[in-house]
Amino acid sequence: MKRHMTVKIIFLALVFLILFIYSAVAGSGGSSENAPPEEPTSINETIEEDIDEEDGANEKQDYLIVETISFQDYLDREYDNLRELIFIFIGIFAIIIVVLSWYLIDQSAQNRKNIDRLFELAERELKHVEREALRIEEIRNKAETIIDDIKEKAESFVEEETQIKFKEFMKKAPQEILELQENITLIEKLVNEKKVDEKVSPELLREVKKKVKKIDSITAESRTDLDYYFLAVEEKDLDKRIMLLTQAINLNPDLFAAYESRGGTYMTMGETNKAIADLKKAIKLKPTDAIAHNNLGWAYNRLKKYDLALVCFQKAIELAPDLHFTYNNLGRTYLKLGKYNLADMNLNKAIELFPNYSTAHKNKACIFALKGEKEKAFKFLEIAANNGYSDIELIRKETELNSLKNDSRFDEILKKIEENARKTE
Repeated sequence: MKRHMTVKIIFLALVFLILFIYSAVAGSGGSSENAPPEEPTSINETIEEDIDEEDGANEKQDYLIVETISFQDYLDREYDNLRELIFIFIGIFAIIIVVLSWYLIDQSAQNRKNIDRLFELAERELKHVEREALRIEEIRNKAETIIDDIKEKAESFVEEETQIKFKEFMKKAPQEILELQENITLIEKLVNEKKVDEKVSPELLREVKKKVKKIDSITAESRTDLDYYFLAVEEKDLDKRIMLLTQAINLNPDLFAAYESRGGTYMTMGETNKAIADLKKAIKLKPTDAIAHNNLGWAYNRLKKYDLALVCFQKAIELAPDLHFTYNNLGRTYLKLGKYNLADMNLNKAIELFPNYSTAHKNKACIFALKGEKEKAFKFLEIAANNGYSDIELIRKETELNSLKNDSRFDEILKKIEENARKTE
């Protein structure tokens, strides 16, 4: 505003200066116009005297001189009038410029005020938006915390409900189940060996068969989806386990644990495509289950679909960063892809989480064998054997260890692994 006032004062001074110059010029022009033409009068008198004294021959020349002087005087007056008119126009133009400039300055100042006001409003709105964003972020964080608490409580509730149902099932089961288990096993064995008459009387056999039928009817009617699931978990026979898990799924098609367990069982049985179908269903029912993602990745690994396997293992680690076996599986996949540095990094993470993890040590031995570093390969293979590695069939088929198999140290380690396998039988 101070700058605008200064400009206005300068323009006013300029106007007064122009008016002052104009008045000065106009005054001087007027005084010359109103002055008596003494010189032409004096010249006329002189001419008249000369006409009397001189010859008539000079009369015409003198007349021309007079006319010339009169015309010069006329031109001077016209020039003064023209100059005065020009100054009048200059003054009017200057006044117009000054007034227009004054108006533009006022408009500029007003526009400046409007712009400042708009900036102020914009800053207020920005601060308001920032406050609202912070408030929304706070609400979102609170909502996420509440959702996590609800999920945790729901999971704990499901686990407690599962345990309660299992305990109720065990209470429902007649005591006869426990009492007759040994008798049933003995009778089945004797019947198969055709020695029933020698060891068991017909009366006892009939009695046992009646009780077995009674037990079967009681338990079959009272079993729930979770009952079949827990029975399947305890079942060693893979075909029977599949049957029990299928019954659980028939009773409850949304029991994701049954799909996950059946998928794992299919993997053990070598039916990889069936395993993938069940594991996908389990993940659809519970996308946050890291074990299902891990098992699906291992199934893809068997089909040599390593890119899909990597996605599954990485998702499993995202959901559960402390699963040592998932890091091992991820390392094994990178090993198959020839990315030894990434394989070694993930296997080291698996060993960091579980130092005695024999499978991870065996896989590190495979890396060094492929890289031609036999001493390191034998070192980690020996660590694996000492930590209880027992998959003798796999170690024999492991093509990554071919460079070690002609060494006597490999035979010694193989004996140790065979011993471990016998201990686990």
